[in-house]
Amino acid sequence: MLNSIKNLSVLCLFLLLCVLQSCSKIYMKKYSELNVNDILEHDSFQWKHVIAGNTILYYEENSYASRNIKQIITQSKLNMNNALSILHITQYDHEIHSFFLESRQKMKEIIGFESNGAAYVKSHIMLDVFAEKLKTNTTHELMHIISYNLWGWTEPWLNEGLAVCSDDSWHGYKLDELVSYLMSKGVLIPIADLKIDFYNKNDLITYPQVGSFTKYLIEKYGIDNYRKVWTHGMESIPQVLLHPLDEIEKEWKEFLKEKPIKHIDYKYLK
Repeated sequence: MLNSIKNLSVLCLFLLLCVLQSCSKIYMKKYSELNVNDILEHDSFQWKHVIAGNTILYYEENSYASRNIKQIITQSKLNMNNALSILHITQYDHEIHSFFLESRQKMKEIIGFESNGAAYVKSHIMLDVFAEKLKTNTTHELMHIISYNLWGWTEPWLNEGLAVCSDDSWHGYKLDELVSYLMSKGVLIPIADLKIDFYNKNDLITYPQVGSFTKYLIEKYGIDNYRKVWTHGMESIPQVLLHPLDEIEKEWKEFLKEKPIKHIDYKYLK
């Protein structure tokens, strides 16, 4: 009897390990190992494509993107030029794969969760929702790809800050004006607190906040110094920028006070 129970326990443990291993493989496939073929061979999609510079633009036949492909091509070129301008480089030659989806639900079919956009930086893949009421084909995801491949990994607040900064807008509002509005409502988070656990904070506040702060750093101290901070992290700011973080943050907030905010109605605070 005891041997039977032991054998059953061993069998159950073995089956559990198999399930966990299988789940782990699925998770890794969705989130860490996504490549172009994973998307192109997906059973739910039939892709067409056009080429714009070094970017291949993929879209579904009879989709909203297919009916507006000229607009997408134009915007893709503008996004690349914008990213190159911000980073002060003249070209980025690696082939990029850009996918356009009709909804957040379709995005979930590919990446495993709903999102407006996503970037797989090692694979040079970006995905954006492009629909009549939601268009996210901005510079954001492209900046993630280029900055990672040129500069390497960094702290999340810097990573997202540069991507948001590259659009200079958030939910239809100019970036600095919206963040000035958020400041007037007392909801901004001290910059020093954004180094830790960034992705578990309210992204409807933190993303525009770090985008505006990043824009301020680049415009005042230059992209070369910003890159040094990117490489060495928040703790390097006093040495690289020659001012303590709290002093720079205070100056940034004084700068924001000059921005008009009366026109802003940011529904996400209600």
